[in-house]
Amino acid sequence: MEGMDILILAGMPIYRLSDVAQARLESISFFLFGFLICAILFKLVWNVLAKEIGVLPRLSFKASLAALLVSGLFRNPPRSGRDMVARVQGREAAAAPGYVQT
Repeated sequence: MEGMDILILAGMPIYRLSDVAQARLESISFFLFGFLICAILFKLVWNVLAKEIGVLPRLSFKASLAALLVSGLFRNPPRSGRDMVARVQGREAAAAPGYVQT
């Protein structure tokens, strides 16, 4: 058995993700990592400005996460019901056979 690696599992279960699930997990973890980095940068910039200005309160990491989350919610406000109906009807028309977009 020279040159062969032997894997002994000792009865432990192995969980493997499908390729699609693996890609989704990687993209979600990349997004969360970026979000945490943005929260750290926001906290650092805010606290530097708070030290310079003196009126602003100091910001904790938890507060910077909350501020980024709330600002992200206001970035893409929900559309009206009419827009959503038109969007769904457009998808149905695009899915119809023989549909040509001009």
